[in-house]
Amino acid sequence: ELFEAQAIAQARAIIEDDATLFPGFRPIAMELPFGGDDSPFEFGGARIRGRMDRVDEGPGGVLVTDYKSGSTISGAEQFEKDRLFQPVIYAAAASHVLGRPCLGGIYRSLSTHDVRGFYLAGTVDTCGHGNAKDGLDDEAFSTLVESTEQRVRAVVHQMSTGDVSPTPGRTCEYCLAQPFCEVAR
Repeated sequence: ELFEAQAIAQARAIIEDDATLFPGFRPIAMELPFGGDDSPFEFGGARIRGRMDRVDEGPGGVLVTDYKSGSTISGAEQFEKDRLFQPVIYAAAASHVLGRPCLGGIYRSLSTHDVRGFYLAGTVDTCGHGNAKDGLDDEAFSTLVESTEQRVRAVVHQMSTGDVSPTPGRTCEYCLAQPFCEVAR
């Protein structure tokens, strides 16, 4: 009962907070699917499918939010080091599905209400929940998307040659291969 009460309180708090987050934007989709058989989506040489937690529409484009239960979420400057692809892939997928420019991909911590990720500077107001380092100019935004696509392409190539060696890092905390991974033992 205590866990359920805490979960309900946490959900209420984030919903209230989200109502004023990203002024000028409005939610247009929840659990938006992409990459299905009817609308294939390719990024970095891989066909990808998934669901975006939330997509908002604002002046000039859309913004993707992915909710995370943990308190530690990464910003744009950590994507390569932490081997994170999701925010950039989801941003590209939103643009593909909706036919609108995507202004960024955001992680939203359910526990701390923090906002991290990447977005086009000057287009998104995080209402004090974000980090200014995540607002990128046009060139840095394009570079991040291109470098992420190159990183995905490299992983796809590595896997296509049969190399599925573990690459230890922060993602090991929630990797589904833990039960049989040599590194996790």
